[in-house]
Amino acid sequence: MQLLTKAVEANHNLFLFGDLHDGSVLSSQKGWQQLLNMMNSEYKGCSNNYGIDMGDMFEAIMVDDPRFSEEKLTEPLPLAQMKRTIELRRPIQDKLITILMGNHERCFDGRTEILSETGWKLFKDLKVGERVLTFNLQTRATKYEPVLEKQVYLHDGDMYRCENRGVSMLVTPEHNLVFKTSQYSTPQKIMARDVGFSQPMRLMLAGNIQSSGVDLTQGEITVSAWYITDGHKGRYNSCGFTQRKSNAGRIKSLLSAIGWPYKAYTRQRNITQICGEQLKKLPEPEVRIMISGEAGKRLQGLVPDKHHLPEWVYRLSTSQFQLFLQAYMKGDRSICNKTIYGTKEILDELQIACLLHGVKATLNEYRPGDWRLYTRYHANQRGYWMSFANGLNLRKVPYRGMVYSASTPSGTLFVRRDGKPVLTSNSLWRFGNLTKEVCDNLDVPYGTYTAKVTIRGRNNRLMYKLFVTHGSKTIRSYADDPKRRYANEKLTLKRQLKFKAGDCAVMVKGHAHKLLVCEPETELYLTDDGKAIQQGYTSWGQREPYIHPDARWYGCSGSFLRLYLPGMSGYAEIGEYDPMELGFLVLRVRDRQIQALEPVRLNL
Repeated sequence: MQLLTKAVEANHNLFLFGDLHDGSVLSSQKGWQQLLNMMNSEYKGCSNNYGIDMGDMFEAIMVDDPRFSEEKLTEPLPLAQMKRTIELRRPIQDKLITILMGNHERCFDGRTEILSETGWKLFKDLKVGERVLTFNLQTRATKYEPVLEKQVYLHDGDMYRCENRGVSMLVTPEHNLVFKTSQYSTPQKIMARDVGFSQPMRLMLAGNIQSSGVDLTQGEITVSAWYITDGHKGRYNSCGFTQRKSNAGRIKSLLSAIGWPYKAYTRQRNITQICGEQLKKLPEPEVRIMISGEAGKRLQGLVPDKHHLPEWVYRLSTSQFQLFLQAYMKGDRSICNKTIYGTKEILDELQIACLLHGVKATLNEYRPGDWRLYTRYHANQRGYWMSFANGLNLRKVPYRGMVYSASTPSGTLFVRRDGKPVLTSNSLWRFGNLTKEVCDNLDVPYGTYTAKVTIRGRNNRLMYKLFVTHGSKTIRSYADDPKRRYANEKLTLKRQLKFKAGDCAVMVKGHAHKLLVCEPETELYLTDDGKAIQQGYTSWGQREPYIHPDARWYGCSGSFLRLYLPGMSGYAEIGEYDPMELGFLVLRVRDRQIQALEPVRLNL
């Protein structure tokens, strides 16, 4: 979030545009030129024009783009894109209020994460001195150590890529891999360029901190795991579990074994249909088990927030964690295939706990927004080493960009790419906040991902406030009628933005490639003066400390990216997106008052 202030004239136009995706051949350069021409001339009788770039300035997935593969080009790909992006904005440099970071430029921040004491982090967020998880090749100890330094340099040449079920990595030829030749051999290092294509080896996918454990009974650990996955919190220190009758006996036996009193209630569910489908037989009776009093208070103390793992889980001994994980799987009903389902937040935490206790755990988004964790345990007190009997199948790929390295006292790091952790040495990432670099070169304030802009007059009096974000959510409706579909999309736009800020008269997002405007709505109301009924209409100003959501202007800033082009297919075509209008928005302000937020459709 960035807070910005801009002084402007009483009469002005504010252009809100984004999602140019320059670098893709589907990007409309003709449309961009139309924007530049309009901003450098009069628009509806006013030449005081300003602009906000909503992000996604260029297409990051363009390594094979012919414009950046000419022999005369010596800069790495990110710098070449950044240079072009700067030049495209030179004609409107003095008119830009800010530029937001988009989703595509951020691809250069890297997909590799490092495991720090506070969780998984992208390299860009890692600081020197921060403690990260390492493995000492001499002592075989897994522990947290400080980052001694970070290095960065430009790489223009081959990289080595490995993509398989257990590991994902992209490294330079000189990058050292940590491996073993057999289960009981000594760990050693080898450069990626020296690894044979089918060379058998073992890579470390989980360490083991070898903790002495925590002062909890087996029953308390087990009940806590069940509660996280399948429990609920009640009133007055009470906790409960709801299970099928065939499963309820496990929890009852467990509570009886640790001496925690409980009450059980059985309810017959007279359900004959589910989603319109007739059931062949009635479902099992449902048993609700409630714990209260000191036992309930104890359980809530062990698990203060069931949406996150308690801190003590990371300090369990190996045997205690095995007990916890087995109970977690039973509560999650995942014991058969060792696959655990849940939110990304708690599965991230569970993966870290597995990594600290010698359990291989791979995180996967199997469909948008839905996550699962594959786990596998091996009885080795020193960690989990996975065998690649047929080799890593490392392949050379061309790469032009920046690479990074971090050093630790042990010379190793646990990293994760595409949800797959692995121990490595001096790992390398692509990196660069190119949006900020563009802003610095143009001398334009960097807007981060979201910005609130206060627009003032030349006399410093408040005119209005503006909320802008690149956004990450799509806007779509599946209604058959076009009028209803358009109304639904505007309602979705309003719903996504209205709670983000209460004092902004204008709220605009990008990303969705939709050209939408949702205008303020007024409603009829009735009053009386003691003698007669009178009518009125709701109305609000544009400078109040709180502006009612119905009184604001909402917009989606469109895009410049075409859907089709003969001879090629972009991600929108592959994703079966529908055609969308190309263009941008213009906020028209006259005599300090907002007159309209208008869509401008590109004339192509």
